[in-house]
Formats: sequence, structure tokens, C-alpha cells
Amino acid sequence: MENWNSLEPDTPIDLDDDVDRDIEDDELDDDEVETPSTNVKASEAITYIDKAISWAEANTNCFSDIQVLHGLRQKAVLKSLAERKKQLSIRDFLQSK
Repeated sequence: MENWNSLEPDTPIDLDDDVDRDIEDDELDDDEVETPSTNVKASEAITYIDKAISWAEANTNCFSDIQVLHGLRQKAVLKSLAERKKQLSIRDFLQSK
């Protein structure tokens, strides 16, 4: 900004150079973003979603939002059941039959 203010009124200004720098800065910002990796067990997710459902039912009238929470809960329950059925050793396979 100070450079522009110090220029003479008839001096041409190269705006393309500034735009290129802004784009490069934006691209660098995108590379620096890291997504946190947290592992939440399905059983914990069910507990949290149950609390969210009860809160939503008490504090909102939006049925579609509550339905979304019920859908998430159903996915968590199915994942929890799949984790329980996961065979960890050969003994688990022989005892289940």
C-alpha cells in the first residue's frame, strides 16, 4: 500500500503481479491445513449421538435434523455390531459355531 501511495500519478501499476502473489499465498495456505485424526469407537459415538438426539428433541422442532441424528446413530450401531463380530483369532471362529 505504501508503495502505491509513493508512486507518481502517471506511473502505470502492474496489478497482475499482486494477483499472482495472492494466488500463490492462497495455495500455500491450503497445503498447511491438516485434518485432525481422532479415533472414536462406535460405542462412544452411540452414546454421544443419543445425548445429541435427546437435546435436539428437547430444544428444537426441526424433525429433519433429528432424523439425521437417528441415521447417524443407526450407522454407528451397525459399525459397532461389525466390530463385535470381527474375528481376532482362530479360537473365536471355532467357538462361535
